[in-house]
Amino acid sequence: AVACCVEVPMDMHDVRACRLLTPTARSLCATSVERLIEQLFRLHDLNSDGALAESELVVLNQAVAFLHHGASVDFDEVATRFSELFRKLSPEGHPLTFATFREHVHQVLIGIDSNPMGQEMMIEQFVAEAESARVVCEESVSRFGKKVGKEMDRFAPEAVKTWLVRERSSSFQSEWNEECVSL
Repeated sequence: AVACCVEVPMDMHDVRACRLLTPTARSLCATSVERLIEQLFRLHDLNSDGALAESELVVLNQAVAFLHHGASVDFDEVATRFSELFRKLSPEGHPLTFATFREHVHQVLIGIDSNPMGQEMMIEQFVAEAESARVVCEESVSRFGKKVGKEMDRFAPEAVKTWLVRERSSSFQSEWNEECVSL
């Protein structure tokens, strides 16, 4: 978080709170939000090619859903929801540019909270979840690669989904939770 948080009243959902921010504080929040949106884009860009493919959006959000719901997650529902979102943003199915991603994230943030500080906190949470999901993706690919006896691309979407779907048993979750605690 940045210094803009100091001048905001305790009731962050109060629209008047936004008006109480000084121009400098508003600017700091906006700068922080922009930086965090860029970080969120990079976290979603699993193959680091500077564009966001549909499979990357789907797989990372399946990993987020796995972290939230564990073995009960409906991977197909998550895939459908994020494929539909992707097709809404790119009807032709072309990878998303940062500009398109940025515009969408801004719309989401403004739709939830008009307060710059609230937006900053939301995007911080989105980034934290994406960071954790990338760990799940890396670990899934590593484990899947070992199981099939070959080294795989660091973020092979098929491997992540296959591993998460096949290994969402309670024994896998217990082992995963123990490993996460030991980090």
